[in-house]
Amino acid sequence: MKTPTLPAPCVPLGLLLSALILPAALGLISCSSAKTSPGKAALWAQFAGEAHRNASNHGFDPASPVDARMKTIPGWLLDHLRAADNRWDYAAFPVGEAERARVRSALALLPGAWQGILKEHLVAIYPVQNYWGGGFTEFLPEKSGAVRSYLVVNAAAFQATASRWLSWKDATAFLSDDEDFRVRVDAGGLLSGFDYLFLHEAAHAVDYAMHKTPWVEADLKTLYDLPGTPVPFTRGVWTGYTETDAAHHFEGRGALSPYGFKGKPKLPISGAAEFYRRLAKTPFVSMYASQSWAEDFAEYSAYRFLEKKIGRPIRVSVLKSGKPVFTYDPTRTAAVKARDLTGLGID
Repeated sequence: MKTPTLPAPCVPLGLLLSALILPAALGLISCSSAKTSPGKAALWAQFAGEAHRNASNHGFDPASPVDARMKTIPGWLLDHLRAADNRWDYAAFPVGEAERARVRSALALLPGAWQGILKEHLVAIYPVQNYWGGGFTEFLPEKSGAVRSYLVVNAAAFQATASRWLSWKDATAFLSDDEDFRVRVDAGGLLSGFDYLFLHEAAHAVDYAMHKTPWVEADLKTLYDLPGTPVPFTRGVWTGYTETDAAHHFEGRGALSPYGFKGKPKLPISGAAEFYRRLAKTPFVSMYASQSWAEDFAEYSAYRFLEKKIGRPIRVSVLKSGKPVFTYDPTRTAAVKARDLTGLGID
């Protein structure tokens, strides 16, 4: 079995397992994206012909425990991902009891209500080797109104701590113009990169199923006639899927490319301290959270669940020659603490 490795960082971190070079230009990595949607009838016809959107093709058994849905990805789905991302180096990761135990541990970090939602709606979890980002959640719509989903996660996350993974994720947004600088996200050494990814992607699955944000995909808005009205969490922060209220836009947001989903990094690492000072004045717990309301919800949820386990805030630091030049706790800023969590089921 090939040992999975983290993709190469865009700045020196001194904390990665080994290198896998990111392509120069990549499509959206994770989770969800806003796009123009065709008509409802056309969408239902399209999705009916897509094998990966049929829960039965994933061997879904609603009576099975969620950890049993951690599976080695089938060849037909792996080929679909390879073609979709134009990444023919994607490889199946053989799943055994150790990986299912990881799911049980991560699942225990979620509230009981969320665990119940996942048991009903999450059909499968597939780790993939050489995956170029963190993971993604795909929705499986049903005419009954149920929205199920499956997760894909980067198998490298099994070998990284949550701190290492989060540090790498943020580092991918910066251009290395000064090797003395690096970014560190400290989430302790107790939890793994997989824990973070599972919590983040599980939040998307819950959002798909329960509409915690106005909508996660334009296609779902069309299929189910979702009104798209603001919810307490997004009200006053977002005016659209990727459009923030003017008060919460900040310099550098449009240039962000975490995980490389907008191509090569554009922000200089030498300016990282000033970037995080601006981010710390916003309602977003991470740079990735500032990209859309769906990612905002997923990142906020994941950070809060991680912190409940480690018993302290996640801390972000910009280091120069190993010494911190700026440090803050994202979930403890005034703007983040003011978020309205009504209806989210987080606390």
